[in-house]
Amino acid sequence: MKASIIITTFGRPMFLQRAINSVLNQSFKNYEILVIDDNGKGTVAQKLTRSKIPINPYTNYFALDVNSGACVARNKGVDLASGEFLFFLDDDDEFLDNKLQDQIDFLEKHKNYDGCLAAFKRLDHIGKEIFSTSNMPMVGDFKSFVLNGNFFTPMLCIRKSSFMKTDGFINIPRFQDNFFLMNALKKGLSFGTMEIALHVMHEHNEARITSASIEKTEKSLQQIKKFVERHKNDFSKIEWDFFIVKQLRTLAVTKYISQEKKIRRSSAIDFMIIFLRTLKFKYLTIAFKSLLK
Repeated sequence: MKASIIITTFGRPMFLQRAINSVLNQSFKNYEILVIDDNGKGTVAQKLTRSKIPINPYTNYFALDVNSGACVARNKGVDLASGEFLFFLDDDDEFLDNKLQDQIDFLEKHKNYDGCLAAFKRLDHIGKEIFSTSNMPMVGDFKSFVLNGNFFTPMLCIRKSSFMKTDGFINIPRFQDNFFLMNALKKGLSFGTMEIALHVMHEHNEARITSASIEKTEKSLQQIKKFVERHKNDFSKIEWDFFIVKQLRTLAVTKYISQEKKIRRSSAIDFMIIFLRTLKFKYLTIAFKSLLK
């Protein structure tokens, strides 16, 4: 088997068929699909999800006993995978027709890379395309990725042999994709990038962020900070200050879209603190990046 596509799903059966069909429509055909259902066995959502799985030689279905989170689901998919190359797809997104072929060809040509990241198209809830620098992959080495990296899991194609050298997806509430790549880079893995868009990310018109979601963001940022702090000597003082400001900004943006007015107002103070901290930076570029996406 050449490729394994791991689709994790939870609570969104209405999108799952689109994700599966986008793999079935690939120009490259030597693959398996592993649908990992994280709804929990016996739940209404699990039974509904199971009913959406097409019967064909490519698609395999596995239900976790209980809801365990995306990281556990992805790692289970890797355990079950028999492909030389691993791909990951969220249940509400879709691959473009040449994704498998193009990324496998890239890694076959560049044997020195453990994996590669491709750009993507982003569509809002009415299908309008969103253009953003965050649609493009940015990796480099560990320090470069911590400071300026950009990665979402469906961008990735990685050799399974290389994935097994990592700790897999570490179970934190948010930013699991970036945390995975930080760990992988620190273990010596290297990744190429492709500027061609090879998957579609669909954004939804969802409700504002809850206080519980803000807590998850804070907890995840703290866990990432603890990991990066172990390698603080890799950074100059100004680079470290930029990393701290970047974390503060991520939390401030999350607060800004909170459903609670009090929390939204507090984000204004956070943004002022961020701006004041950037004034001590020598390089205006870094100060500018700390305030803009």
